[in-house]
Amino acid sequence: MKAPDLVNTPDLLSVIEEKIDPLKLVHSLYSKIQREIYVYSKRMCLCHNISMNDTAFSDIAEQFRNCPIEERINSYDLGGIAINVQTKRFGGLIVKFAGYRICNIEIHVRLLEQESILPSQSEKFVINTLLLLYLMVMDEVLVMNSERQQIDALIKRVLTGQYSEPEMLMDQFKKMNLLFPMPCVLLLFHIKDMVANRRELQQMSPIYFLFGEQLIIILNPREMDEKMGLIKIITEKSKILGMYSEQIDKIEQIETVFSEMRKCMTSIKHLTTSCGLFPYIDILMKASIYKFASTDEANAVLKKYWHPLMGMKKYAVDMEKFVCCLVENNFNIARTAIELNVHYNTARNYLNEMEEVLNLSTENPDSRFLLSLASKIVTQNSQSTAKQPFL
Repeated sequence: MKAPDLVNTPDLLSVIEEKIDPLKLVHSLYSKIQREIYVYSKRMCLCHNISMNDTAFSDIAEQFRNCPIEERINSYDLGGIAINVQTKRFGGLIVKFAGYRICNIEIHVRLLEQESILPSQSEKFVINTLLLLYLMVMDEVLVMNSERQQIDALIKRVLTGQYSEPEMLMDQFKKMNLLFPMPCVLLLFHIKDMVANRRELQQMSPIYFLFGEQLIIILNPREMDEKMGLIKIITEKSKILGMYSEQIDKIEQIETVFSEMRKCMTSIKHLTTSCGLFPYIDILMKASIYKFASTDEANAVLKKYWHPLMGMKKYAVDMEKFVCCLVENNFNIARTAIELNVHYNTARNYLNEMEEVLNLSTENPDSRFLLSLASKIVTQNSQSTAKQPFL
């Protein structure tokens, strides 16, 4: 690639407004200092070596970057730019370079054998070029932030129902080169350390929004099934509590579902240290039981459906433990016996005695519900006392 005919390094306005190729800036730098240059920037796709024949080779630049440093002669900082002089064994020779770095943008300039630093005039050209590259990156970031703000505004309108025509709203997403998923699943996460933990989750979909410490992501059901395992790993690893809705078929339903999920998350985030991903309905049930447990009605349920069990004679397995296990296994005696490691007939005898003491039949749906409620209240109260998460 021939060096462009640039007499002077482009000024700031031309760099930003004319979208100058960043490699041209580096060629312009070479034309001024006439020294071998290596330049790197992942964001601008720069990995180039520019030398005497005015060509740019990415393979040579990659080899140079991977060469270990033989000696670091001098390192210092100049206005946020990290500068160092180092030697590397490259191409069978020990060569000396002055390196300049800011915001993951690097320029390395080969020094003459007798030089310990780059001459001041050449260094000035290098630093000016480095800062122009940095400004190009920042301009791109600002553009991306502007687009993100527009996307956030659209998603917020969906979540809060601030629109009149759903079709027009979907058209606006299309103009942003985004396809809003319908039907969809709504995911809500409580994230304390937003900067450190939200990035992996945000990569699941561009349709996400931040409400304080709550991160909302919208996926279609197929994507949800595909990414469920990964999301669970992320939430458990980063100690994040998350919930997901059932399938939402109409965009008009999203506002109600989101509002209910957000209220539920707000009410439970102070009550649990649990992490992981759970169905919204499960968290809602546990949060509701937590609130109910402090009422007089809850005391009445316990008095009738639990306290009599506490006075029963001791067995190999406490009656309270038996009932809790029975509830957890949806009143399946066989599974309960296996889990408690007792004979089926023993579990059946436990059940008969429990029904007699409480004067109920587990064949009755209402009795099952109230006994389940009593069991969950007791379990939740014991966990709260032990300062354990209730999820």
